[in-house]
Amino acid sequence: MAAYRLTRLISAIFLYLALSACATDGGLLFGGAPDGTSEERLLRIADTTREKGDTAASIALYRKVLEDHPRSSGAFAGLGRAYLTAGKLTGASAAFDGALKVDPESHSALLGYGITLDLQGRHAEAQAAYEKAALLSPKNLAARNNLALSLAFADALDEARVVMGHVTTDPNATARHRLNKAFILTLMGREDEARAVIAKDYAADMVEHTLGMFRPMTSLDGAARARALFNFDNAIK
Repeated sequence: MAAYRLTRLISAIFLYLALSACATDGGLLFGGAPDGTSEERLLRIADTTREKGDTAASIALYRKVLEDHPRSSGAFAGLGRAYLTAGKLTGASAAFDGALKVDPESHSALLGYGITLDLQGRHAEAQAAYEKAALLSPKNLAARNNLALSLAFADALDEARVVMGHVTTDPNATARHRLNKAFILTLMGREDEARAVIAKDYAADMVEHTLGMFRPMTSLDGAARARALFNFDNAIK
């Protein structure tokens, strides 16, 4: 039970907050008539397929949409998320790049592209993507959350702490954001502060488990640190 609870806690961390937010991005929600267009219906099927864990089938469905609708930003972004789930960073990067060529202001594509860049160790480029997303949607915490983590991957820890501090003091901040703040504090060697932050939301045993997961990441380089945090949750929601 403790291991299950730990998995559930850790899977709340990092960038999946951002990608779950992608589901509410205008590029991925469909209006119009109840049945929608053929593109919209197939995209809904592809999204549902990916969310159920059938990544290969969802990739095929997104590609089918793009065959018929080559300027579908939603299909490109969905394909990018599916490739991320599959660990195919080159494909993810190309898909998010395609989405941004169609719609340079797609919040979901900017976030997904930033995550892909972080996992490749291209942190400065990732930060530029998050900063653009934050400017486009100032009230959405996902971009600033990811920006803080990207700064932490790049060892800009003081700046990361400040950015995440602004996130966690927002009225809409959640336990997920506070865990990310604790992660940054752990990297800084400020474990007592990290422990106090985690304890706001979790029992004492989970506090120590979480710190135990964070500590080994202090010795990793940027891309490895990003991948380690990413791999705590192997499914993008």
